[in-house]
Amino acid sequence: METLPRQTAVAIGPGSGFDSCGAWLNSTWQDGTTVRGWYHAETACAYPATLKSVAYAESTDGGRTFSKPNYPYNQVITAPGTSIAPKYSGEGDHHVIRNGDYLYMYFVASRDYQVRVARSRIADGGKPGTWYKYYRGAFTEPGLGGESDPIDPSGALTRSWVTYNTYLNAYLGFSYEVHAGKFAGFGLMMSPDGVTGWTRLGGIVQSSGDEYWGRTGNSPELAEYPSLISVYGDSDTTGSTFWLYFTYLRPGEDFPDGRYLLRRLVRLDRTTSTDARMYAPRVALSVYQRDDDTWAATTVADARYTRTVTPGYLFTQAVANTVPVYDCYIPFWNDHMLVPDDPTCAGGNVQVLGRIGWISTVSFPGAVAVYRCWDEAATNHFISTDPACGDKQTEWRLGYLAQSAAPTPPPVVAVSAYFDRPGHDSWATNILPGAPYAFQRRLGYLYRETAPGRAPMYDCYIPEWHDHMATVYDATCDGNQVLGRMGWIAEEPFAGGVALYRCWDGANTNHFLSLDSACGGATLEWRAGYVIGDATVGANTETGAIYLPALGQ
Repeated sequence: METLPRQTAVAIGPGSGFDSCGAWLNSTWQDGTTVRGWYHAETACAYPATLKSVAYAESTDGGRTFSKPNYPYNQVITAPGTSIAPKYSGEGDHHVIRNGDYLYMYFVASRDYQVRVARSRIADGGKPGTWYKYYRGAFTEPGLGGESDPIDPSGALTRSWVTYNTYLNAYLGFSYEVHAGKFAGFGLMMSPDGVTGWTRLGGIVQSSGDEYWGRTGNSPELAEYPSLISVYGDSDTTGSTFWLYFTYLRPGEDFPDGRYLLRRLVRLDRTTSTDARMYAPRVALSVYQRDDDTWAATTVADARYTRTVTPGYLFTQAVANTVPVYDCYIPFWNDHMLVPDDPTCAGGNVQVLGRIGWISTVSFPGAVAVYRCWDEAATNHFISTDPACGDKQTEWRLGYLAQSAAPTPPPVVAVSAYFDRPGHDSWATNILPGAPYAFQRRLGYLYRETAPGRAPMYDCYIPEWHDHMATVYDATCDGNQVLGRMGWIAEEPFAGGVALYRCWDGANTNHFLSLDSACGGATLEWRAGYVIGDATVGANTETGAIYLPALGQ
């Protein structure tokens, strides 16, 4: 994966009118040389008496800075006047995706926290006055002040992030999941058209505490603002494997204390099993180490801890013969430990960090037994798949973990296509180019390591033509400037692989890589090889993977 540099410049900021409290750029869409954007705006910061709306912005420098054309008349979504109240009013918190000839904007109405949708024609560019809300079965109401209906009458769809999933041939969104009468996290919902027929998939995908505002030192961890991104970095379309991104607050901390952007890998699969333990969602339980403290958890945002092993998966919801597992901490010993079926973590001076999942009390096909262990010399509780706990004290068998059926993918590096429109130069590279290059699309993934049947691919540059090009095997770049080796490309087809071609645009003296064997009408030079596609991408992640086999036949 690429490592993106931290951006210190502000891309867009608050104004003096309807966005005086803040302007948050929630969605963008690249339209030629212009990046069109839509930002969540709030009037005044006197919570809860704030008014939300959505406004239009655009960028001509690849998304580094945005302007607000015709401000303050750049709003695109506002609430009906009849719904404006003294607190929590307006419509916003949106997400925009493209579908065919339209841009679809999913947004949340503060009056009931339900998701609505509006659309604008691609030809209109999503500008003010071109959006129409979905109301009584049609897109007829104006974006500014118009009425709208919740697209999920059940009320379960409560977040605006919606994406099209090619594996399910349906749209995915987030459900609001409740356990014991409290918010317990997010699940996934599916719709055939992105507007109607929303149904739940499985259970909890990302667990969370229920304390959002007014957090104290005893508050559990919080996961919020979830989004789904493909392994190619696309927010419009996802496949069988994709990333779940979310904002994370550690137990006992509030927003001013610091927040983290974390991600989990989500894998979808199908099963015909009638055993609930075979189709219930599950989350990776990993073991982390820092000095004498071993921490078994599904989420760790402390960079001082290093992951050592992932013995298996907890279930994200209760099924037959399972008990909840709690992440507990003894401050005096600096000792993390897992406690089953006790929300108090055995009481005393033990801090409850949160419920992290459910573990089976009986064995089942593919299960792995895990034991709770104690190292008295280090005052350290830990878990192990070894019944003898490595010659330390075995306290008891904690239970049985599930396993993911997904294969472990190889180490990879992403290759993306960027374009300098004024200079007519395409650049396929594994780095993040600066201005004036703008992102076009993810091409796929190269291997990070050599092996039989793989060829090295190099990033090259021809200065006199202002032409970036990729070569295979030729470390000299045909006598031109060598920018570096990007990785290794497969020479022969393989399951999940995608053919990559080198093309030539003679009119603009421009080499480029393409997934299209016709090169979009340019000249095909040769097939470079095969890159890794969506089906096989998804490396181990610091925050643990989610595995969802609960998708029917």
